[in-house]
Amino acid sequence: WSSIRAAYEANRHAAFAVDGSFQARNHAQGWLTRFDGRSFVTHPDDDCWAWGLQLERYGFEGSEVSVHEVEGVTTNLRRVAYSWNASLEEWFVNDRRGLEHGFTIQSRPEGGQGPLTLTLSVRGDLRPKVGTSRCDVTFVGEDNNSVLNYSGLTVYDADGRIIPARFEVVTEGLRLSVEECDARYPLTIDPVA
Repeated sequence: WSSIRAAYEANRHAAFAVDGSFQARNHAQGWLTRFDGRSFVTHPDDDCWAWGLQLERYGFEGSEVSVHEVEGVTTNLRRVAYSWNASLEEWFVNDRRGLEHGFTIQSRPEGGQGPLTLTLSVRGDLRPKVGTSRCDVTFVGEDNNSVLNYSGLTVYDADGRIIPARFEVVTEGLRLSVEECDARYPLTIDPVA
């Protein structure tokens, strides 16, 4: 019974191809996420807001790499992944908890000194507010009420060590900073909406 239930859950949250992109329904959250090969946008069933994040650049100050076109998109049931280059993969897992949104950085980007940053623009009509821990972001609507939580920021290295990281609001939207000076690559960055 448990294997049947696991297969049901995996397929219930699976991403499927629609009009040149992928979509995944999240029944527990009551929303649909569309992955367009550049970023993602989530809409609730009542369509009263839209939210998404789009990676703009990553690296160290003064030598950040801008990302424009994904090299490849892969899916495996609940998981969608964008390969930006040989070193950077952005990935998503749709499950009962919500939308897990992560990055895997295979090797240290060239140039500069830490922290390693990833700059994300916000899509849709919600605004970010970083919590006091700086590991959680609440997205609010026009009335300043909380609509969505993007939380549980965890970064770990190849040895499984937790690496200090934080969010901050910037002009473009949101910046994720990782204090990676003693880390062993690859790094995995892993918050959940």
